[in-house]
Amino acid sequence: MISFKNYDGEEAAEVTAELVQIESTDPGKYEGEVALYLEELITAELEKYRKCLCEKSIETDHLLFNSVRLEREAVADGRYNLIFNIDGNNEELPKMVILCHMDTVVVGDGWESEALAFSGKIEEGRLYGRGAADMKSGLACALTAVMHELQQIAIADKLPEHGIKLVLTVDEEDYMRGSGKLLEDKIVRNIDYLLDTEPTDGMVQNCHKGRSWFRVDINGITAHASMPWEGADAIYAASLFITSLKAEVDKLESDAVMGKTSIVFGTIEGGYRPYVVPDHASFTIDVRTVPPCNTAKLEELIKNISRDIENEIKGIKIQYEITGDRDGVKPVADSKLLMKMKTAIELCGYEFKTSVFPGYTDSAVIGSVLGNKDCMSYGPGMLGLAHKPNEYVELKDIYRVTEVLKKLLEGLRNN
Repeated sequence: MISFKNYDGEEAAEVTAELVQIESTDPGKYEGEVALYLEELITAELEKYRKCLCEKSIETDHLLFNSVRLEREAVADGRYNLIFNIDGNNEELPKMVILCHMDTVVVGDGWESEALAFSGKIEEGRLYGRGAADMKSGLACALTAVMHELQQIAIADKLPEHGIKLVLTVDEEDYMRGSGKLLEDKIVRNIDYLLDTEPTDGMVQNCHKGRSWFRVDINGITAHASMPWEGADAIYAASLFITSLKAEVDKLESDAVMGKTSIVFGTIEGGYRPYVVPDHASFTIDVRTVPPCNTAKLEELIKNISRDIENEIKGIKIQYEITGDRDGVKPVADSKLLMKMKTAIELCGYEFKTSVFPGYTDSAVIGSVLGNKDCMSYGPGMLGLAHKPNEYVELKDIYRVTEVLKKLLEGLRNN
């Protein structure tokens, strides 16, 4: 395990490699071993912090001792979020909440070699492995920057003006129960700055598309395939439903910043044999929404399409279930965090660019519910490599993000 000395991008890359080597697939091994690794690493940094304070003859009951703590937040099935908290000098100011998830998607097929997935191999400036981009490198950058800030607080004998929460979550790659638990326990306030370190292709992504999930079940009437008029073909009805809904979604208005609402039919099943009219079909729908489109609008479309198909094909009955309902997060022109990010990025000599985060992650879950004005993503790597075989992150991206996050926290310490 690494022992921080310089708190720089090279050490963040070392942490990334160590994290990649610990499997935390969801479903699979989940986050347990990664959480233990991170607890040990953060605890070692807390000991260094406290030792520095003791060497300065600061008493152990002093505010500087009691304002820094690492906590577990139980979520489910032995899985827990980790919350590292540094109180601010002024608790009425927004806290800087940095959200990083500890789980990854499953490995999947298509890798150059089975061993590469958990290797942390570095070759030609790239670090390989499942979670390298999504998002163990982002977690490592955030951890390195926050641990650097912790030691700077000890040196200065002064708490930062803005408090800091480094929140390491579970289950982001599934139902996002980790961020849901943060909401339930009121760990984050609506005034807080929210930043996740997902891969963002070098940009600050200051808005999120929403995410609506549906499951549709179509029941028909079975019959021999040679006499289809005696039955009601559920798979044919499903095909009409899918093409109709896709056409309606394609008509929805786009946004100049957030782009278009998109739709994917992720799974489908139905039928028994090639020679039998199928009396059942079911499929799932994933829609990434752009306001004003939302789950309610999509539900209206689904109801209308279901009615039309039931009228067209006698014997067909369509039912649906909303399995996910997440609002989008629109960009806020006067976001204070965005301006602080801009300052930090440009002070480090990088170009400041913004865009939309096309996926959905922990910060959007919290920001959409609480209505935070300051909610965004900024991390190393390319989102297009997430979940893919031979996943990697560029080392230079890890260096860049670590440097920017340190500069951001420095600014929040002083103002």
